[in-house]
Amino acid sequence: MNRRHAIALVPCRLDSTRLPEKALLDVAGKSAIQRLIEQVEQSSFLDRTDIVVCTTLRSSDDPLADEVTKLGANIFRGHTDDLIDRLYMASKAFPSDLVAEIDGDDICADPNYLDMALATVERGEAEVAVSGTDLPLGAGTKAFRGDSLERVYQCYIPGKNDTGFGYYLTQSGLFSVTPIPCANALHNMPNLRLTLDYPEDLEVFRRIYAEADCLGRIASLDFICDFVRRVPDILEINANLDEGYWERTEAILAANPLRVKRGEETYIVGPSS
Repeated sequence: MNRRHAIALVPCRLDSTRLPEKALLDVAGKSAIQRLIEQVEQSSFLDRTDIVVCTTLRSSDDPLADEVTKLGANIFRGHTDDLIDRLYMASKAFPSDLVAEIDGDDICADPNYLDMALATVERGEAEVAVSGTDLPLGAGTKAFRGDSLERVYQCYIPGKNDTGFGYYLTQSGLFSVTPIPCANALHNMPNLRLTLDYPEDLEVFRRIYAEADCLGRIASLDFICDFVRRVPDILEINANLDEGYWERTEAILAANPLRVKRGEETYIVGPSS
């Protein structure tokens, strides 16, 4: 049986206040966005030409668009704060049977868990598959059917929703959702932070990729978790950031609640819905 066509949507922009232009920062000799693209293309479902980096129309994101184009991946430019609109329009521009969504901050998103999520949706076992439970923050991904964003787009109430996009898929009641469990005890490291949001996160990624490149290895989750267990001081570099990260996320969602309509009712979706 021929494998169904998949794309990866990667929301990304350069106007971070905590780590400006982080997607273009050097991570052991390559830009962060190049590291992410090289990571995602390790998936058996995806080639580089299946990766769509979704950024804004702001001129401040022109350098990101130039870098992605130079690297041979696709760029889509759309709404600044309404991420649903941006991703939906990207999915219309690049139609596919299956969609993976990888946050632009998650440059070590694991391709094996990405494959497991896409395969789960391909087999029809769920409309949405999500990995991440017990994994390092930033290692997991989401996969869903190609028509899922259409359903979200028809039901969501437009607004600022660039934080918490995944809740539309997992907490809205619109989809059947299957969690992808941790497949290897080695990967059970929820205290390891692998998302690029602060200067300390950048230092962690530089240490990981410098070691991987030196050994000629792919920065798979097997490699990363083994390396961090052997060099545990890496954990301490950004260990104190998670609480503030989640507090900030909750504050943004409180100020800009994510809402959907089901029938005549309007619901707020989020971590406690």
